[in-house]
Order: sequence, then C-alpha cells, then structure tokens
Amino acid sequence: MYFVKKLYASLKVPANRLEPESSYNDSGSILREELSFARFLIRLQDQFADGIKTSFETHLRLNDIWDEYKLKSNHLILEFNPPSNFHKFREQQLLELKMNNYNTMASGADISSSYAQKKYLDWTDKEIEHNRNWAKKDAALRFELAQIETNGPNWREAFTSGADGEEGGMLSMGGMGGMGGMGGGGGLGGGETVLPPADIPDDAMDDAPPPMEPGPADSSLPGT
Repeated sequence: MYFVKKLYASLKVPANRLEPESSYNDSGSILREELSFARFLIRLQDQFADGIKTSFETHLRLNDIWDEYKLKSNHLILEFNPPSNFHKFREQQLLELKMNNYNTMASGADISSSYAQKKYLDWTDKEIEHNRNWAKKDAALRFELAQIETNGPNWREAFTSGADGEEGGMLSMGGMGGMGGMGGGGGLGGGETVLPPADIPDDAMDDAPPPMEPGPADSSLPGT
C-alpha cells in the first residue's frame, strides 16, 4: 500500500479513492485534489488528442488523400470528453459566489442593479439588454395569467368593453365641463365665441345664459 499510494500520488490521483472505507466525493463540496486531478486529466487528453491528430494527418498525406481533397489542419477536430461532473460543480460554486456578491451589492440603494450585473456577474451589455427584454415578457405573462384567474379566459373582451364604457363616461364628463366653461369663458376672454359641443341639442342651448359683454377694467382687482 505504501508503493501504491506513492504511485497514485505521482499520477495525481486523489488519496481518498484508494481507501475503500472512504466514500467517493461526488457532491457540491469539491476537494482541491479532485479539481487538480480533473485538470491533470484534461492536460493529458489534450496531449493525446494532438498526437492522434498529427498521426492521422500523416496517414492522409502518405496516402495522397490530404492533397487530393485539399484538406487543412483546422478541418480536423479531435476532443475527449472532459470530466464534466467536477467542472459543473465548480461552476456552480463560482456562480453561487457571484450571486452572493451581486445580491449584497445590488441591495444597496447607491449601486445600480445593471452595474452590479455587469461588474459582479460578468454580463455584457447585450446580455443585460436581453435580461430586461425577458423581464418585460415575464411581467406581461404574469399580468395575463392574473387576468385569466380573475376574469376568466375571455378577459380581453371584458377589459375592452369596460375600457370603452369608461372612455364614454370620460367623454360625457368632458362635454359637461365644456358647457360649464361657456359662460365664464366669454367674460375672462374678452368676448370670445365658444362653440357648443356637437353632442348637445340645439334646444338645450336656449336656456344657457348669454355671454357676458366685456366691461371696463376694475381697478380694485389685482393685476389690472
């Protein structure tokens, strides 16, 4: 076991893999030895991939296939599957650290949320813009779902009819306001002619008071 441990240590294999009583660490808490071993495997994979690619190119050249098909070195890509489990766990750890920093900084009133996304999440301006667009779409979806739960699947028709009725009420109130301003408008404006709204009958205008004639300025009023 002494020599086996020395052998595995030279191969940079984690020591906990040699002990049967110790369980293999495959959780979110990644040991430093596991990360070092994963990086070591990636370096070996790159060396093997480069050697296999060079050998294959030599084989194609010797058989005149390289020149026949006008191949180039970038036409051949050889990659090994990396030990993705530990990389995913490591990326998750880094993401958690970034999110903690972002939440801490963005919670302050003096720091912009967009600046915190760019600074602490390493987002580009385009990614920030995409995030805003998706936030708008999510807000629109939440609004639509809330309307469906409250008013049913035909909430658009009910909303449209309610909006039309409210607009009509506002228009009628605006017409009454125009009638009220007819009498006073003549006195303050110096005999301006105010036309009645189109929806008021002609006989209703008979009972309206006549416009006031402009009189001499009263010196007792301020600003005259």
